[in-house]
Amino acid sequence: MRRENLDFGEALKLLAAQAGVDLQPRGETGLGRRQTPGTAAGNRYRGGDNLPLPADPRRRGADRPRHPGAPRLTRETWEGWQLGYALDSWDALKDRLTAKGYTPEELEAAGLVIRREDGSGYYDRFRGR
Repeated sequence: MRRENLDFGEALKLLAAQAGVDLQPRGETGLGRRQTPGTAAGNRYRGGDNLPLPADPRRRGADRPRHPGAPRLTRETWEGWQLGYALDSWDALKDRLTAKGYTPEELEAAGLVIRREDGSGYYDRFRGR
């Protein structure tokens, strides 16, 4: 920005052009912008949508074996790194996000679901993590 004397948006467009990336505006949501499937999944994994997690994932992280002397995961670590937990289900995320209007193809392109080999549908990539 400084070297080319550009504002953020101009610098972003310049770097995208140099990298061969086509910038696209985001879609619409109730707040004027639609979240990407990855953002929606991240919110869900962190306990969003007012859906309870089966167990407090922060507790799971605190109880895991760790290297001697390694720090425990604190609330600040969980929030700062936006850590979350994927339910131990084959289709919990897929069902939740398709109910919000995302297509299975969008979720597959985002790497969140995997197409079944027999073509009968999709299943969540991340489970019980």
